[in-house]
Amino acid sequence: MKKLLLLLTLILLSSFALAEEGNSACEVEDKITGLEVRYQYAVARAEVRRVQMDAVVDVLDDVATEELESLVEDFEALYDDAEEAAEDNDPGAFGDVISSGQAIINDFKSLARELATGANISHDEVRDAIKEATEDAEEELEDNLKDARNNERKLRGQSVDRRICHAEEFLDRAEDRGVDTSDLESDLEELEEAIERLNDAVEEAIEECGRTPLRQCDAAENLAELKEDINDMMKELRESTRDTLKDAREDMADDRAKDRKERMDDRRENRDDIMDDRRHAMDDDEDEVEDETDGEEEDSDDADDDMDDDSEDDDSDVNETGSGAQ
Repeated sequence: MKKLLLLLTLILLSSFALAEEGNSACEVEDKITGLEVRYQYAVARAEVRRVQMDAVVDVLDDVATEELESLVEDFEALYDDAEEAAEDNDPGAFGDVISSGQAIINDFKSLARELATGANISHDEVRDAIKEATEDAEEELEDNLKDARNNERKLRGQSVDRRICHAEEFLDRAEDRGVDTSDLESDLEELEEAIERLNDAVEEAIEECGRTPLRQCDAAENLAELKEDINDMMKELRESTRDTLKDAREDMADDRAKDRKERMDDRRENRDDIMDDRRHAMDDDEDEVEDETDGEEEDSDDADDDMDDDSEDDDSDVNETGSGAQ
């Protein structure tokens, strides 16, 4: 029974080495994609631009600003397009939206300079208005950035955490079934330490990169090497897991072969015992037959003797009869 449970466990747990389990407690809820993180960083940057454009429109309020306001509306409309592209995980469509937004910003800058020059509004006045508006909206803009950063962390952690969770589940179940997991536990501890180092580096990079996604930030270049080390360690862990499963299967196969041999030897021994019992029984039957045969021969001899005696008696009676007749 114990070996059957081990077999079932190995079949179930081997999925860790090949694919993650669908019903595991390690399943990530509300998964986020890299494109969704890019979208949130894009929104954080776009909101800064929108606040600045609104400030420029306010400064130029005495001149015709309908075209500038129309550009701002077109810019805001891109938010929905970008979100839809991110939810559909469509990098091409998302890139087109970003390009359209940059084009609108360039058109807005050109038109704003032209209008400011025509209205004799200095560039310093425009810059001061932009700075003041940005500072007034600092809290809201910072919240947008925090959301983007939090989802950056979630993205960086969800894949690694999920794999670590599967590895821990495997170790727990395998250990409960008597599989030696000491080497795997050591590999897992080293992997977790490497992940901690990566998490610390990510936090530092997030602070340095500001509103720029890590994938586009020079300050995050060192993360690539750390991630590569972790990927290599995960590969080694999967290979070690396969080796552990293979060794356990081989041990179990050896045990089954040993059990089969023992059962065959037992059956052979039982069969030999049965044959010996049968031979002894046949020998006993033969002895009984011989005893009965000897008894019958003695009875036959006794019967012959009786017949001889009877014959002698008959002869005597005949002689006596003949003498009387004379």
